[in-house]
Amino acid sequence: MKTCPRCGAEIQNPSLPTCAYCGAVLGNEQKQRTPPTPYRSPIATTPLAPTPGTLPPEYSHLKRPKPVASLESAGCLIIFGLIWTVFSAFMVIAVVGSFSRDYLEYFQLSRQGVITQATVTWLETRESDDSTSYHVFYKYMGTANNENAEIEDSDSISSSLYASLKIEQKIEILYVPTNPAISAVRAELASPNPMGFLFMVGIGGLFVLIGVGLLYAGGKTQKQLGQLRAEGLQTQGLLFDRWTDKDSDGDTTYYVAFAFTVRARAGDPIITRAEQNKKLYDKYRIGDTLSIRYLPNDPSVCMVQVPP
Repeated sequence: MKTCPRCGAEIQNPSLPTCAYCGAVLGNEQKQRTPPTPYRSPIATTPLAPTPGTLPPEYSHLKRPKPVASLESAGCLIIFGLIWTVFSAFMVIAVVGSFSRDYLEYFQLSRQGVITQATVTWLETRESDDSTSYHVFYKYMGTANNENAEIEDSDSISSSLYASLKIEQKIEILYVPTNPAISAVRAELASPNPMGFLFMVGIGGLFVLIGVGLLYAGGKTQKQLGQLRAEGLQTQGLLFDRWTDKDSDGDTTYYVAFAFTVRARAGDPIITRAEQNKKLYDKYRIGDTLSIRYLPNDPSVCMVQVPP
């Protein structure tokens, strides 16, 4: 005998929809069903990228050429070369100006310098990556505009003299009467070192030459781009290699290598080129067909035309 799930009374007539005592809705027990397994589509397999083994026979033996910068990077190369050259030229000018000033002060002190006593006011050392410099600060009475005045100045000195000095100690200095701001410790007065000057000018000059070389390379590449647009011929090529490499900073560099055939060319008709080009690396796989533009008189000047 079935009972009401709410009040527990016996149900006399199972066909009634409600309990005669409490009015609870009666219903047949639902059979528990195992939910159907949801449909799953077959797992799609990603086709493997072509490998050198799947290349046409005439391209399968090709070796990876030495990578070069893409022709499209000519503008960046010119800008970088210009910045490099200007910076290097300023460095040379600064070195020449500093040496000229130091030599002029030395010349004035050695020819016109007046000896006087100065009082040490401060001693200081300055540390750099590979050396330590020693400096003495002092004050003295000098003649400025035909009047005596207390003047403060400093000078770079040797470590031995630095070790022998104390604050408030008297030292001999030289100063230029017509310009009392020019002074030096008499015991340390020496001509500026021309070897250091020549070394710095040489380094700066080398950097200038490197910048000029970058500008020349960028200008040459820009000219080749113009020739390709005006005189270039269109052909089909094939990407036969792509790879990545990491530089000293751990950054990834992307390279591609492609080839095409120039039938009218004497010797080997297959032209190969490898370049640093992330755009081509991301877009193409080994074995993909490329649209290539090249110069008929120099097929090594070529570029891949990427459709928009």
